[in-house]
Amino acid sequence: MKARPLVVFMWAGLPDYGARLIRAFIESGTAEVRVIATLPSVPILGMEQSLGQAVLWIKDDAPVTWQSLGLRVPDVLFQGGWAQASFRSLAAEARLQGSKIVLMNDQNWQGGLRHRIVDPLRYRAKYLKKFDAAFGPGKSGARYARAMGFPPSRIVTGLYGADPIVFYGGSPLKLRPKSFLFIGQLIARKNILNLVQAFLKIAVEFPDWKLIICGSGKLQPQIPVHWQIQVQGFVQPIELAEKLRLSRCLVLPSLEEHWGLVVHEAASCGCALALSNTVGSAVDFTTETFNPRDLKAMENALRRIAAWTDEEWERADTTSRQAAQQFGPAQFARSVQHLVDELLK
Repeated sequence: MKARPLVVFMWAGLPDYGARLIRAFIESGTAEVRVIATLPSVPILGMEQSLGQAVLWIKDDAPVTWQSLGLRVPDVLFQGGWAQASFRSLAAEARLQGSKIVLMNDQNWQGGLRHRIVDPLRYRAKYLKKFDAAFGPGKSGARYARAMGFPPSRIVTGLYGADPIVFYGGSPLKLRPKSFLFIGQLIARKNILNLVQAFLKIAVEFPDWKLIICGSGKLQPQIPVHWQIQVQGFVQPIELAEKLRLSRCLVLPSLEEHWGLVVHEAASCGCALALSNTVGSAVDFTTETFNPRDLKAMENALRRIAAWTDEEWERADTTSRQAAQQFGPAQFARSVQHLVDELLK
């Protein structure tokens, strides 16, 4: 009987959703699976329970070997990030031993000179020869991988996704409290202060609407006190899912966002979506989009949504839930299996 291949995932700052995605592939039973990771910046309770097995936690600033970890060299290695010295040393050793290396990358396509000329030249000179395939979140990431020189047969999507066991359900949007929900760090890149200003522009017109902000960061003291704005802290996944099931619309106004897992989490709970056009997942979901640097455009997007009819809310709910089915643990497991089969045939 042919031995199952050893598939190893290396994930920097392993998030809870990453553990849940990998678990879906572990449970397929087609491979022996190990996970090597560095600790996330924000601890998540029950990480190894989400994965269903122990994680090999390592530091990111020192080279290590497979022998020092007590592992044989894998048949297929999924490498998330190349900034970690430990990951780079393990990948280099694995390649020398004949392993197939898959790049897990969430960079999305933005166009412009950098993505059309600079990055492809850099990839071909420095990175492309180190990887056999690319695994990204969605359509924008796949376009970026093609531009970098990966062949279409070696590019798959589904790298990110929420767990439907946690993110699901919710009452019809037209029956939920009238609220825009922001989830993320309160930092400049997330564009939170402009979102607040845009909301305040429409607050008088729509006094029954609220802006709920979940997150923390250095810009929190600059958020003005207003009776229609609620500022809450960081929440764990279970509590986040409950908040999404009670919200009408997620707003993500980021100046830069490679994909945005929270978009899939919100869509899985039926939320409408208002996204800046720089958010990588915007092309995977039918959304209300706006230029994040145009305050008037953001204001108008919020105004249009606040004025939706019941029928428009019903369509938004259906659209979000249908789009959400493209991502999650099942799709992750299928994508990984496709690459394992393709690379080891």
